[in-house]
Amino acid sequence: MNTVDFAQLLLVLESLIFLLAVFLHLSKKNKTLIVIYSLQSLALIALLVGIGIVEDAQGLLLAAGLTFVTKVVLAPIIFTRAIKHLDDRILTGSYLSTPLTLIVVLILLLLAYSDAFAPLAALSAHGSDIVHLAFAGIIVSLFLTINRKGIVHQIIGVLSMENGIVALASIIGLEHTFAIELGIIFDVLMWTVGAAVFIALIHRHFGTLDTSVIKDLRD
Repeated sequence: MNTVDFAQLLLVLESLIFLLAVFLHLSKKNKTLIVIYSLQSLALIALLVGIGIVEDAQGLLLAAGLTFVTKVVLAPIIFTRAIKHLDDRILTGSYLSTPLTLIVVLILLLLAYSDAFAPLAALSAHGSDIVHLAFAGIIVSLFLTINRKGIVHQIIGVLSMENGIVALASIIGLEHTFAIELGIIFDVLMWTVGAAVFIALIHRHFGTLDTSVIKDLRD
C-alpha cells in the first residue's frame, strides 16, 4: 500500500471514529450507546494496527491488543451487567434539542478545522485533515458529557474522548511504550469498573440516572 492510499485509509478510520462520536449524541438507549462505543473502539483498533504495521511500531500493536481486550470485550460486559436491570423505556434527554445539538456539533467541527489547531496538524505525516478530525472527535465527545443528562451517556462520553486522544497521539507519532500503554489501559479498566458500580448505586438510591433530577445527594 502506497503512502497516499494509507493516508486515505487512516482518514476513513478517523472519520468513522468521529461519526460514531456524533451517533453517541443521537442514541436514546443505553444498550445502543454501548454498542456504538464498542464500534468506535474497533475503528480505533484498526487505526492503531494500520499505523503499527506500516511504521513497524510494536507499541501501537500492543496498544491495539490491549484496547481490544479492555474496550471491546471487558467494557461492554461490565456496562451491560450494570444496566441490565434498568428500564430503557425511561429515557434521559439532553439539555439541547436534537437539531440544536447537531448545530453545535457542526460548530465544533468547524472549530476543529480552524487555524488554531494548524500547528499541531502539521506534525502529522498522514495529512492535516486526519488531525483536525481527531480534534473534532475529542471535543464532540466532551460536548456529550455536557449536553446529555444521563449518567451512562456522560461516562461513555469520557471514554469516547479517551479514544479520540489515543487516536490523536498515534496520528501525530507519540511513542507508545509498554509501561505507558499498560498504565493507560489499567486506568481505563478501573474507570469502567468504578463507573459501573457508580451507575448501580445511583440508580438503586435515586431510581433514576437523570442528572437533572438528582439535584442533591443526601444520605
